Amino acid sequence: MNVGILLSKHNKIILILAIVLIALGVFFRFYDINKNDFVFYDEGMWLNLGNELLVRMDEAKTNSFTDFFAAVKLIFRISLSTAKSFWAFLSLSRGLILSADSYYFSRIISAVCGSLTILLVFVFARKFYGSFFVALLSAVIIALYPSHIFYSRLALQESLSTLLFLIAIHSYINGTKISYKTILSGVLLSLVYFSNYRMIVSPFFILFCEIYLSVSERRKINWLKAFCCIGVFAILVFFVSSLYGWANGKITFAWMFHQNELSEKGRSAMNIFSYPYYLFRLDGIFFGVLFISGLFPLFRRNLRQLMPFVFACAAMLLFSFPQEKGVRYICFAMPFIAMSISYTLERFIEDKYFKKQSFLIFTVLLLGVIAEGSFKGFNNTFYHNDYRQSVDLVKGRDPSAKIVSTQFMVQKLYVKNKKDIVEAPDSFEKLLSLYSAGYRYLIIDPQAFVSLSADKKRFSGKLVSYMDFAIGQVKPIYIFSHMSKGLFERFVLEHNESLPISLQFLEKSKGGRNRYLYLYDIGSIMIKMYEISSGKSEKNT
Repeated sequence: MNVGILLSKHNKIILILAIVLIALGVFFRFYDINKNDFVFYDEGMWLNLGNELLVRMDEAKTNSFTDFFAAVKLIFRISLSTAKSFWAFLSLSRGLILSADSYYFSRIISAVCGSLTILLVFVFARKFYGSFFVALLSAVIIALYPSHIFYSRLALQESLSTLLFLIAIHSYINGTKISYKTILSGVLLSLVYFSNYRMIVSPFFILFCEIYLSVSERRKINWLKAFCCIGVFAILVFFVSSLYGWANGKITFAWMFHQNELSEKGRSAMNIFSYPYYLFRLDGIFFGVLFISGLFPLFRRNLRQLMPFVFACAAMLLFSFPQEKGVRYICFAMPFIAMSISYTLERFIEDKYFKKQSFLIFTVLLLGVIAEGSFKGFNNTFYHNDYRQSVDLVKGRDPSAKIVSTQFMVQKLYVKNKKDIVEAPDSFEKLLSLYSAGYRYLIIDPQAFVSLSADKKRFSGKLVSYMDFAIGQVKPIYIFSHMSKGLFERFVLEHNESLPISLQFLEKSKGGRNRYLYLYDIGSIMIKMYEISSGKSEKNT
């Protein structure tokens, strides 16, 4: 069946259905976005950044323009001292617009960017494929893309950098000669880099687009245009990095070099399958199958239209080499995955080899994507964890209580005095020192398997001595269910360094124990240690 015939017969129904599904995707992104009950690991770091300054700004709030610009300057300087300065600046801007504790401000930015990405995917696909049907389908798929919904609800930079990157690529490929679009592309790519330092590889994707499209369109490679875009990017990166005595350059490049050193250790050939595996496990079987089916148009020799598929594959491969292969690092490729899936669906319905079965195949695959996307998108919207509940329980028992936590950056958000919660140490001796300083409670959550494993390898399964002892020998004050199965899987894969080890850990965690949050009385741990050691001493005697 021809797509044109399908549209002419059912255009109103298809359009209404598409609008409803897109509206559902937008709803998932904005539902209860202003609640602070759910915070996902690294969000705590960015929401705590500069918080003391914002509190002081709240206390000394004036309507003076001088004070306002002084505050902007301070926020700018603080932002430059991070590896994601543009995102840090936007996140800190809540102090200028709302208040220090309006943590949802960053989430609103993400939700807005995620929703605008849906519109831009439609525009991109409409221009690239010249097909209203593929464009509409692409918008529906990215709207219901489970991982894109998830990152559009977080106080992390992924949604913003995805939008900026897509605009940059769209601007670049829609100008055959050097123009303002080329310059705009370079500027936007620099903002992508200052939102996510890993996107220092942006020039690679510009070269990829230029070379791939020139080959598929049988035209000369416009090296001047490519290097003009890359030049603008490099100049801006160099200029901003050098401000205030290389405040940004020192921390960002030092961190990148450190990451490169870490990536040299423990490399596994299996890691190249990390991102395709994430697609199947976190977004669904139909999403995965349809993306892999993007190879199908290759055999029809539609090389230009295959660009989003090859682009996404190249991104997956490239980001399989760094030390950490977090799911979020490939967010910028999600719009291209959505467009590739849409084009594949159109090919199925139009290809002569399927004949009468084409519409049935198309319908089953599309309904599968919509059903999986809606179900997982719903779950992503209603995920929860118990960081706040555990702090509230402790503070309800003792308002002056001090806590040692494996996820202290998140839990600091829920106390007035930030010194009431500190990072869990890596040895019993250090824990004893904290106990002497008045810290009486210990919270252990899945973050411990990332940063506090006994052998210093992520997800090896055994924690540092006193934590392993506590979980195995001491009765906790309370055990919180904490993470759902789906959220726990995403958490583990966000911190994946070795795919085989991460999958083994997930397999061993099926009983749920590793995804719980444990609240302990540190005194009880010490008493139990003393009892066991005393018992052993008596036996030896």
